[in-house]
Amino acid sequence: MGFDFYDRPRLHVDVRARALIQTIQKKLAAIAQSAGGGRKASALVIAGRNADELKNMYIIGNNDFLHDLLEIAGGINAYRGAINYPNISLETVILLNPDFIFEISAHYENISDAKVFELWRPFKMVRAVRNRHIKIIKQSFWLRPGPRVWLIAEELGRYFSAANDLKKSSNAD
Repeated sequence: MGFDFYDRPRLHVDVRARALIQTIQKKLAAIAQSAGGGRKASALVIAGRNADELKNMYIIGNNDFLHDLLEIAGGINAYRGAINYPNISLETVILLNPDFIFEISAHYENISDAKVFELWRPFKMVRAVRNRHIKIIKQSFWLRPGPRVWLIAEELGRYFSAANDLKKSSNAD
């Protein structure tokens, strides 16, 4: 008799798996609840690009777990097209004019933080650049869905909430 790796009852992980799923769902629901209301910040998530210039940028589309986490956290994907991972130009970034730009590949492509900011600095016509909302993501769990997805949503929620709080305080002045 061979060992069946897919025989969950034999491995006794089904109860732990259900508990983990419930925990993740509860955490995501709490994040969504706290993010409710207010203007949704638009975000562009850059998954890859040329190291020395803002060209050949691949972004996440609407069929990616990060897209879903943006919405849970109170944001929206600035890209609304049908392509899963479109290759876009700088002109498209200017047209989309996101509130936030998340660079998830720069760190892994050995692009220094200073270089990332230097490349974006001239494009202050983009809200994310003008408001200094370029975020360089260095945590590897942003690259794949797993049990820490709620940490991504939580971090996104903090960024979006801080930006909304800043807008509210500047509007009150």
